[in-house]
Amino acid sequence: MILDANSIPNGSVLEADLCIIGAGAAGITLALALQDSGLDVLLIESGGHGDDAATQALYEGSVADEKLHSAPDRYRQRRMGGSTTIWGGRCMPFDPIDFEARDYIAHSGWPIGPQALQDYYPRANQLCEAGDFAYTVQTAFDHPVRAMIGGFDSAAFSTDTLERFSCPTDFSRRYAQALAAGPLRVLQHANLCRLDSGETGQPAGPAHVRTLAGVAFTVRARAYVLAAGGLETARLLLASPGASGRGLGNAHDVVGRYYMCHLAGTIGEVDLAQASSVWHGYEISDEGVYCRRRLALRPQAQRELQAGNFVAR
Repeated sequence: MILDANSIPNGSVLEADLCIIGAGAAGITLALALQDSGLDVLLIESGGHGDDAATQALYEGSVADEKLHSAPDRYRQRRMGGSTTIWGGRCMPFDPIDFEARDYIAHSGWPIGPQALQDYYPRANQLCEAGDFAYTVQTAFDHPVRAMIGGFDSAAFSTDTLERFSCPTDFSRRYAQALAAGPLRVLQHANLCRLDSGETGQPAGPAHVRTLAGVAFTVRARAYVLAAGGLETARLLLASPGASGRGLGNAHDVVGRYYMCHLAGTIGEVDLAQASSVWHGYEISDEGVYCRRRLALRPQAQRELQAGNFVAR
């Protein structure tokens, strides 16, 4: 069921097995996965089904250099569906190098490897309506497709990997009916203000929630999931002092330190004068999904580039 948090009596204490904060792609995906789990799940969302200026303003903040990053309230949406309500549908898996510890990048390396995600990618593709988890020309097409660059052959670059494009799928429009018909509760217009925390190692909670109309209540749950995106999740953790006084999970002062936005840069130029043909349009896979080839650095060339040793040949 989907409810308005303004209908909750002021000062109420809501109980749940699991409280998910944020009804964007991650929060809705988790809620759908737990529909039939038998758990009492509460999904809280700051916005409603549409755009609301007052709610969107809660994303406002300052940036050190707007040439490097847009204002926090731009390109992110504080409403049901989150930023899937405005995305372009582009889907790609991580590259293996993204997980690696590299001696030329301080603090690099993930605690998991790419194989930890492999079993989840196909379902993610389905939820995003991006077709099969097939991101190479060989796996995505049963028929020959035109070459991206005719006659191109390189030990450093490949042209056989793909980007896949969702409809794009708005998670609110696509999955709101399933959420409304299910047993879990969705509370719209509910803003998490902070999570309490006891002694080190103790579970977090309760969650303190308010609406813009002034209704305040708490949520006591066995567990909480912050699914509010890369920026807002860090802000919520830092707004909750925790046992260290520096923010939940921030005893080592790393919360929010490794955020990365879309990076862009020029590493060189490609002379296509000798190419027999050039095609950088879209191909349609057998299941009807638009795909586009990528001119991508091979793994060893990626490492050489990042280490400053790359020379294109």
